[in-house]
Amino acid sequence: MHIMFGQIILGLIAFALAMLYEGIDRKIHARMQNRRGPSIFQPFFDFAKLIKKEIIIPRWSNKNLLLLSPIFAIAALLLIFTIVLTQESVNIIILVYFLLLSAAFTIIMGFSVISPFMSIGAIREILLVVSCEIPIILSLIAVAVKQSSLYIQPGVFILALPFSGLAFLLSILGKSSRTPFDIPEAETEIVAGYATELSGILLGFARIFSNLKIPVLISVFVTFFLGRPDSMLIYISEIFFLSFVVTIIRTITARLRIDQALKFFIFIAIPLAMIDVIRASMP
Repeated sequence: MHIMFGQIILGLIAFALAMLYEGIDRKIHARMQNRRGPSIFQPFFDFAKLIKKEIIIPRWSNKNLLLLSPIFAIAALLLIFTIVLTQESVNIIILVYFLLLSAAFTIIMGFSVISPFMSIGAIREILLVVSCEIPIILSLIAVAVKQSSLYIQPGVFILALPFSGLAFLLSILGKSSRTPFDIPEAETEIVAGYATELSGILLGFARIFSNLKIPVLISVFVTFFLGRPDSMLIYISEIFFLSFVVTIIRTITARLRIDQALKFFIFIAIPLAMIDVIRASMP
């Protein structure tokens, strides 16, 4: 009972972090462009408004997949956040499984409706997942090899595995679909990508899922490369500091084409992660 209550509290904290991150991100993004920007609490108001809106189900769609995929995608991210925050050691296979599961439900969401915008968004997500998930997995494998165990423990590995840490950070941008890798959700090209036909609370869930990726992925990086601090306040501060770096990058860069993104991860991020995998395996 106590464990379930604790997990619910962590889930609510993650939800609040996701919406607060979006508000701060939009405010900083606007200030850097010499604009005032919305209130940092605007995402909370937007979500409250979307809850009251009607859910419109397109005629040519798989209703069950459309309704459930955003919820399961969020659940996968929340499980990752709970695991890295509470467990003393994490099975790398389980961690990778939930990382891939969140991406899988995003792709299912895109193909649940016969819509060119959603289908193109889903296809782009597949291509991006294939390229950016590999350096993330290799970075975690480097940590596992360094510890000689599939059960990896929190620690400061950024000094011992600097290339893996850098590859992981670069891949966070791709995994979270942030500029310059916001290709699956390119507003000027495919409206909202895989979330185009969503409405009401489903659209609210899709936005939370999109914004939840950053704090969750950064929490994984902080836990296994910077060391999980004992203080929750310090932990959240580190997450928001790195999220601020992501905001700066998305403000000063332009969107890449899908082929440019693939080349970036294949020829830069993956080799960086592979270097530390090889280094960690050497006696």
